[in-house]
Amino acid sequence: MKTALVALGPLVVTPLIAFLLMEFGPERSVLITLWWLVPAIVFAIAMPLFRRRGQSLAQASGWAAGLGLLIAIIVFVGLVFGYTPSVGAATLPPATAELQRPDTSVKTPPTGSASRTAILDAVRAHVRVKSRFKVSHLRASDRWAFVRCTEVVEDGTQLQETDLDVAALLERRGSRWTVVDLWSLSTNDERPYTPFARRIRQRTKDAHLPTALFPTGFLTSDVPVG
Repeated sequence: MKTALVALGPLVVTPLIAFLLMEFGPERSVLITLWWLVPAIVFAIAMPLFRRRGQSLAQASGWAAGLGLLIAIIVFVGLVFGYTPSVGAATLPPATAELQRPDTSVKTPPTGSASRTAILDAVRAHVRVKSRFKVSHLRASDRWAFVRCTEVVEDGTQLQETDLDVAALLERRGSRWTVVDLWSLSTNDERPYTPFARRIRQRTKDAHLPTALFPTGFLTSDVPVG
């Protein structure tokens, strides 16, 4: 009976420790109390085991207290040098970390540049028009380009937008730009925007396309963006 009372002593005083620490703030008192439970539980288990080996109450208590303190230190060291760094490394999944990495190779080709003209010419050839485009978004890297544009035609002295609103992903193959996926407003009934946007998002993930190619919100939205 005496052995049991001594073994459970540290656990019994746990609520008292929490109460005495309340003046330092409830969060701090809870944390310290939870930490106290580590050596207290070890003491409650180890102390009767040492007693069964024929040690006196004082000897068993001393060994159990030392063991509890040792395990508490080991757990603390493990949390500081093992658990904390791994959490920091896993804060962002690889895909998310990749999305947040800036890509300085992605640029907007200047108006009139050979690169811009080649990209828009590839789009024109794909949709079989020769008219001009009003460009709302065009970003390109050495290999990939993404464009949002609308066809414009002359209406007297003014340029009038048509329903040929285009979003297209292009890839440079050798010296030529090739449209690899395209959506247009005029064909939306047959080829809706949402599947197109999801295909682009999947390709971006699988082929590690630079996310800076796309308008803000494009990779998270199923409605036309850009």
